[in-house]
Amino acid sequence: MAADDAATFEALKKYYREGIPKRSVAENEADARILYQFLWQLGGEELVGSGTDLAPGTFFCRAL
Repeated sequence: MAADDAATFEALKKYYREGIPKRSVAENEADARILYQFLWQLGGEELVGSGTDLAPGTFFCRAL
């Protein structure tokens, strides 16, 4: 980062790190499945299409 000074750099680094997700992909996928079911019940096919469940492969995690 091109911060003007060390204090700004440290502040930017701190807030960047706070934004890193701490939940697992599996936890996020489980919540998304619940949300999808809610949306499906709310708006049906017109809202979410013909699928009745979250499509396989929606969540993908590649090892770094």
